[in-house]
Amino acid sequence: MHRKNTWIFYFFIILFTALISMNLIWRFTPIKSELKAGLEEKLRPYLGENFTIQDFSLGFGFISLYDLNAAGKNKNFQLQLQEVQIGFSIHKLLLHRFNVLKVIESVTFKNPHLVIYAKKSADSLRKARRPLDFSRTLQGFQQLSEIDRILIDDGQIIWKKGNANDITLLQHADGYLIVQAKNQILLDVEGNIFNSPQKALHLAGTIDLVQKKWQASALIRESDLPDGFPFLNSNNFYFTGLRVKGLLKMRCSSFDLADLQLEGTIKASYLKAVLFNQEIQTGPFDLTFEGQKMSISPVVGFAGDGHFNLVGNLGEIFKPGLYFSIDFDNYSAKNLVKSVPILKLLNKGRLQGHVEVNGRIADLQIVGTIYSSKLYYAFVPFYRSQLDFVYDNHSKVWTFQQIKTHA
Repeated sequence: MHRKNTWIFYFFIILFTALISMNLIWRFTPIKSELKAGLEEKLRPYLGENFTIQDFSLGFGFISLYDLNAAGKNKNFQLQLQEVQIGFSIHKLLLHRFNVLKVIESVTFKNPHLVIYAKKSADSLRKARRPLDFSRTLQGFQQLSEIDRILIDDGQIIWKKGNANDITLLQHADGYLIVQAKNQILLDVEGNIFNSPQKALHLAGTIDLVQKKWQASALIRESDLPDGFPFLNSNNFYFTGLRVKGLLKMRCSSFDLADLQLEGTIKASYLKAVLFNQEIQTGPFDLTFEGQKMSISPVVGFAGDGHFNLVGNLGEIFKPGLYFSIDFDNYSAKNLVKSVPILKLLNKGRLQGHVEVNGRIADLQIVGTIYSSKLYYAFVPFYRSQLDFVYDNHSKVWTFQQIKTHA
């Protein structure tokens, strides 16, 4: 037993020493730079003359390339590949005289980010080194060997909105790309839409690298969206809960997302939100996409203790906004102070009225009229009261244009 333990001890000492030696050789001898130069030379015919390796590592049966970037020619999107793992067969390596490219068995994009820019982002791309061509990158990795697909592990699609906060459209995406004849790519992934805790989005489609167009379907299984549609959130309006399901068909006649067209409906079983500090909850409604327009079916819900009916739309995909016509009734006057502190002395009474909400989030304007058969201001009753008001998001000012009442 003692000899057996001694043998195991010396085995691990030898193994540990070998690993340290290999690490030192890798870091402090020209072997890594020579391998890097050799890999670049072999991969450039597939990935283009711009291809350079920033860093790479060798594992047991795989090579990992790090920090690769590919972009469309119009600079409105970028594919950031944090790691490309190329798996190869070790037992075939000797037969092909250590030519790794001839024994490749898999290619995996690990944690890839497809970044979509709201505007052409030459500045963002300029900060990085010259990117690879998007089409050639996908074709090149597929042509490295006879693999039938490129695997995707933990991918993301991110929408960069200039100075606004970035929006993660899809995360934790797993699936694959298949490059077919005639330079067409089949895409099939599943992931989490926005910040949903459920992996409820199935995205499947085709990308034509020659005609530079694509189409896809997005099946959304019933899932919770804690932040709703984040591209609509702002200081004055934000979601606190949303449950949705639906099917969308997408097509784009170019790699320019300005040409994106959508068709389909997302069904919401409920919505919870805050509008100017007023808590809102709705019943079921539909969000319908036609081209780039987003319209909603009539909505019934509650704001505080009041009831409302809403019709309208959410603008366009890349120019979202709130365009609502709202009728409400049975709303407590004491709740107005949540939105307009100057009205804190309106402390009793029931309100009804009509409100028009219009504009993109940054340019929002609200125009409305409220009525009350009996309204108390500092405990003084007023009868048949009417109040017209306007709110402008630029000035952050509520303006009361006309007040009618009878004491």
